[in-house]
Amino acid sequence: MMAKVSQEEQTEVLEKTLEKVGNEGWWVWCVFFMASTPGLFNAAHIMSYVFLSHTPTHWCQIDELVATNWTNQQIISVSTIGGNSSTSFCSYYDWNYTYLAQLEYQEALKYTSQSPKPKLIPCKKYDYDETVPKSSIVSEWDLVCENAALRSNAQVSIAIGKFVGGFIFGFIADKFGRKRSFVLSCLLYIVSGPAAGFTQSFLVFTIARFFIGIAGSGVYESAYTILTEIAVKKRRTIFGCTFNMSYPVGYITLAIIAFYFQSWRSLQYAISIPTLFLLIHCWFIPESPRWLLAQGRRADAWQVIQGVEKSLIPDDFFHNSKIGVEGSNKSKSWFKRLMLSMGKLLSIFNNKELCSRIIICYITWFGAALSYYAIALNADNFTANRYMYVALNGLTEAPSYILPLLLLTFLGRKS
Repeated sequence: MMAKVSQEEQTEVLEKTLEKVGNEGWWVWCVFFMASTPGLFNAAHIMSYVFLSHTPTHWCQIDELVATNWTNQQIISVSTIGGNSSTSFCSYYDWNYTYLAQLEYQEALKYTSQSPKPKLIPCKKYDYDETVPKSSIVSEWDLVCENAALRSNAQVSIAIGKFVGGFIFGFIADKFGRKRSFVLSCLLYIVSGPAAGFTQSFLVFTIARFFIGIAGSGVYESAYTILTEIAVKKRRTIFGCTFNMSYPVGYITLAIIAFYFQSWRSLQYAISIPTLFLLIHCWFIPESPRWLLAQGRRADAWQVIQGVEKSLIPDDFFHNSKIGVEGSNKSKSWFKRLMLSMGKLLSIFNNKELCSRIIICYITWFGAALSYYAIALNADNFTANRYMYVALNGLTEAPSYILPLLLLTFLGRKS
């Protein structure tokens, strides 16, 4: 007759088995690959702002002169102050362009140079100096001059989405499982990415970017948590530092893709449609056994381990762990479970030492993120080729994930 095993003994054996599973190199590295590859898409969507929102040189569109055989430079020289095609303009002279269109360019130039200058009026429509029409959201929706401030909303929306997604998917991961959170955020990624490229409205575009930010935050948090809860302690430092290597790889890949897909819509599709590969990750990435154990679902935790190495599972423990698996959590209402989760979240601020560490981390991350994105997304204020600019950002960032490994190994975390 099989001896009854206490829950404490089951938990202890399961913890020891998880440590052995965490040493199964092939399995842990497969999880690492599935957990880190979504970072490629995170990086691409964040940095795509450099290409999607590029502001081309622009000037006022004058339909009467566009209908003639005049060049852009000739139209600019007659209609604007200075007449330099390398400069952007938001206003033009209020000439009688119907009359000027009937003249040859030299005659019109002589007429305007000898006549008193009329008043300047704001542009009603714009022309852009682009090799590919509608190459950016700026030329798509005329986000210049008085509408120039709207351009940054494309990036603000994704940043707000990442902030909101951290709370939403953090709660989902804690209450319903890390894998379920990962799957939901992947599905949101698959839908919102192409939607941003398909829309004809700038408002809908910013909303889609908002959901891209939510999805990116959910994918990152869920995948990172699964990885760290599966890996043994000695490998968590390595995985924690190298997990973000997908970001610089994503930047470099984005620069190459953007070089060949120069229309903003085609670029958006090019970085969004491959998210369909995340469906493979959704199928194969495991639930965190430690989360299952914390929820009292020992049988489910054993099943995850069974998929890695059956020989690690004692038959008697597996049999006994099926008893009382669901625990008391399922008997509670969703509201009580929600309040319990909120209480656990707020409890971390009750500890003075823990609270001070969290605040220090927040301040550190705020300063690091502010300087990081100010440089990474500010290509317009540099004269460099934007493709090289983004690629070099990735190349220079890559060593920053290797250096901490050495520092943590020899100096420790605080030093």
